[in-house]
Amino acid sequence: MKTTGIITLLTALALGGCTKTEPAAPSAPPPAPPAMTPHPAAAARTRAIHLYPEIGLKGSVFNQAFVEIYNHRKKHDPASLTSPDWPIDIATRAASLLGEKSPPPKPPRPRRNTATRKNWKPL
Repeated sequence: MKTTGIITLLTALALGGCTKTEPAAPSAPPPAPPAMTPHPAAAARTRAIHLYPEIGLKGSVFNQAFVEIYNHRKKHDPASLTSPDWPIDIATRAASLLGEKSPPPKPPRPRRNTATRKNWKPL
């Protein structure tokens, strides 16, 4: 009787391990990566390099001053780096420390023509 129980048990285990299983459902495709958004300070960075080309020259005196001011602000005043114009602010500060003249102010935005057909009058 003992052998019959062992044989039954082994048969059940063997048949249980050999049963056909359903193939796994294909996994869903990975989610698309988020859309790239431009860095808010990218335009100011480009403008700062345009105003002070030496900023872009790694190892130049201007570049070193810029990096030192940036690192100081990052450590002591990180809130100042939340403004989208922080690269221009730091570049202007570095220029003043190095005795460079300030860049010309940003040209004013042109005014929109507010004349409409309703309020337009010929000269």
